Amino acid sequence: MKIILTILCGTVILFVGGCVATLGGDGGPIAVASWIVVGINLLLIVAIWAMPGQLRPLFIVMALVDFGVALMLVWPIVLETGMDPEFRFWIMLPAAAFLAKGILSLKVSRKV
Repeated sequence: MKIILTILCGTVILFVGGCVATLGGDGGPIAVASWIVVGINLLLIVAIWAMPGQLRPLFIVMALVDFGVALMLVWPIVLETGMDPEFRFWIMLPAAAFLAKGILSLKVSRKV
């Protein structure tokens, strides 16, 4: 579980960091929020491998953020009925990944 969660956190760090760097980093509040997400994921990796037990609330915060992102991705699909099935699949795929990351964060928080 720790390895899978580390891989998912690393993927989020690379994706969000790459997006902010591509935009030039001057996106205002969106860039600040993105860097906060990168920081939380870095702290999560540190908490998994280096500091067990000390940063347990961080796992819960990250799980809530992941569940919120998954809900925000799924909500337009729930509201729109005439969406292209292929587009729906490509929206549901990251939503499922964020949901899995949230569940793994909660499970790892109990074991750390």
